[in-house]
Amino acid sequence: MDIERSLTVEELKAVVVGNTHLNFGVMFVGTVGKDTFMLRNNTSASLQITLIAGESRIEVMQPNQQVIQPGHCGSFELNLSSKQPGSYKSTAKYIINGKHTF
Repeated sequence: MDIERSLTVEELKAVVVGNTHLNFGVMFVGTVGKDTFMLRNNTSASLQITLIAGESRIEVMQPNQQVIQPGHCGSFELNLSSKQPGSYKSTAKYIINGKHTF
């Protein structure tokens, strides 16, 4: 099955991430901000993508894992809970076919 195999360097280059920086905007303490992480599968194979949030304040809404068909886009909604005032930076990672982590 496609989603179990490793990708070549060229195939990895064909996975296009739409936004590398998420912006939840100005938020008030006790509110939830939403943003979307998107990517496009420009390979000729189906890809299994898993998104993992970098910290507990960011939650990847279900599903956090998707199979994206060739030529299609996938999107993951993320929520940021604001419990304290101040700016916030974090890193999330995505995994392709359980083998390639970015």
